[in-house]
Amino acid sequence: MSSRFRNLWGAVAAAVATLVLMGIHQAGAATPPHARVCIDTASPAAAINRSVAQAVAHEAGWSLTVKATEWSEPGDDDGVGPEEFLAMARKDCDLLMGYPMDAYHIVPPPGLNVTQAYLHTGFVLVGHGAVPEWTGLPVGTTVGVTYNTPANLLLVERRGADAMIYDSESRTIAAVRSGQVPLALVWELSVNADSVGNDSLTIRHLGLPQADWVLAALYADRANDLGEAFDKALDHLRQNGQLAALTKAATPPSGPRLYAAAQAKRGAKLFADNCASCHGAQLQGKVGPALRGSAFAGPDDGYTVGSMFTYFSVQMPAGAPGSLEHDDYVALMAFLLRENGYAAGEQPLSYDGATASDVALVSRAVTAPPVQTAAQSK
Repeated sequence: MSSRFRNLWGAVAAAVATLVLMGIHQAGAATPPHARVCIDTASPAAAINRSVAQAVAHEAGWSLTVKATEWSEPGDDDGVGPEEFLAMARKDCDLLMGYPMDAYHIVPPPGLNVTQAYLHTGFVLVGHGAVPEWTGLPVGTTVGVTYNTPANLLLVERRGADAMIYDSESRTIAAVRSGQVPLALVWELSVNADSVGNDSLTIRHLGLPQADWVLAALYADRANDLGEAFDKALDHLRQNGQLAALTKAATPPSGPRLYAAAQAKRGAKLFADNCASCHGAQLQGKVGPALRGSAFAGPDDGYTVGSMFTYFSVQMPAGAPGSLEHDDYVALMAFLLRENGYAAGEQPLSYDGATASDVALVSRAVTAPPVQTAAQSK
């Protein structure tokens, strides 16, 4: 979980602690023929949120714009307030995907409505080997926890445990992996997103109501019809098994961290400017082939990151092969890795590193119907 998504948790935790509800309403409007779905790029569930939005749109017969957004700025410890969510829902977003809520107290921010939950997750205890039960932690056990998340409240309630606080979920998990702390209390999706090959971490669910959380979508009153249609489509996806498959397949896979998030963000803009006209704005294929999903890199294709990078850095763009700068090709490779399920790391990818990489390239992205998308600015 990045610091930006942790800021979102700050707002959620504050709402849970204060339980201050305000009645702000806005006049409803007819369901728009085109749905704008906003997804927080800092969330470890970003790929899941995108895939569920695409599947719902296909089921409901919507045209769809997926807008990659950042729900708070880096370094902003105040997080996203209720007024900001309401402003986004009234102006830029018909649905705000992936809002986390206490499963036993599903209350949206003031003035907003919430869809059915589409993913059940929560906070878990992680460590190496046999992880003790939450109620059986020995007195004095040091537990890593991320600043300004609901895990802090859970740890306060568990008397006898000592907290070691880190400023991001990735650092909290890294502290366990390196042995700085024996255990950590973290968001389960952050563990999935932060996993590495041959990961030895063990997850234990807490068995506490306070630790169970869900993901759902928020919407304003003007999009009431859209919210109802979302729930109806979600029911169908749940009944036919597609929802379970989507939420499982969209979880970021284990594997090495080859690129930095900033590179993929820059690569998204380069792709929109240089590649989307041939390969489609959603990487779904157009004049050129698809660059996302099994049609791009299936398990039997035998591609490596190095072989793919060497090919397109010499052969692309089609009208001017090899014409981009080295750093541009590296950023594009980072973007393709992100879109195909590879998580970002701390170290940036280099041109030489990309060329020589023998890491297997197998897409874990969910194949979904082509959709319209905002200019891939994030």
